[in-house]
Amino acid sequence: MEVTANTLTINGLTHCYYRQLSFTANAPLYIAIPGGPGLNHALFRPALENLNGEVIYFDPPGTGSSSALCEQNNTFNMWLGHIEAFVKNIADRPVVIICHSASVIVATKLASTLPNVVDKLVIISPVLGGPDSLIKYIKESSNPQYSAVAKALWLQKSVDALPEYLQHVFPMYDPQPAPPSVLNNLTFNADLFFTFVDAWLKENRQLNLGILQQRCLVILGDSDPFNHRINVNHIAHQLASAQQVSYTNAGHNLMLHHSERLTQDIEKFVSACS
Repeated sequence: MEVTANTLTINGLTHCYYRQLSFTANAPLYIAIPGGPGLNHALFRPALENLNGEVIYFDPPGTGSSSALCEQNNTFNMWLGHIEAFVKNIADRPVVIICHSASVIVATKLASTLPNVVDKLVIISPVLGGPDSLIKYIKESSNPQYSAVAKALWLQKSVDALPEYLQHVFPMYDPQPAPPSVLNNLTFNADLFFTFVDAWLKENRQLNLGILQQRCLVILGDSDPFNHRINVNHIAHQLASAQQVSYTNAGHNLMLHHSERLTQDIEKFVSACS
């Protein structure tokens, strides 16, 4: 599989992205938006390497090889504008957005603002519960130390809590945690993450997913606490045309351990909706 590294400068900010070439001509164009938000594309790329289509892996500002943003106070809102411009620049045909976790909010905003560019959505392990719901879940299902770490990261916005969070709390979200080979390649923009949390608290309850015109595939893991303890799987019901699929013994990062089925489900969905 040939993957090329590329850059695109938008309003003085250089974004790094990776283009995975297609097996066949006239194949779909996918743009993968990582979760966090603030994570780079390392969680996505191994899972989608066999997807039949051209795949664009996007590194958000301050992650991977993308340069950091200067105006940290408006990081998330700036990112929304930049990724919208990025999609407009990259798309030479209708786009299928693949998003993971909290990036569902970014993807749905793109779908609503670029209805003639974004053709379909593939939403993996959507998170709409918000920081308070996450803290409640961790408090009820783990020891006080992990609850304190999660609170420090999500609510007190302490970057110092991130290493312990990734090492001890993050694995709770999956029956099969992310392997070290993936975790070692993850990079994280804390400014983007924390400003997103602020925007999430203000805007999340006002999201109206039902107005989207795009066809949508929602993929959930049956062991993902975000979906079953925090009750966010209602996203599929808010999207009138959504198709919902549940994976057995799968957690929040299900693409790492169910890549073959994921690829098949995405290709089947895109082909049926074409």
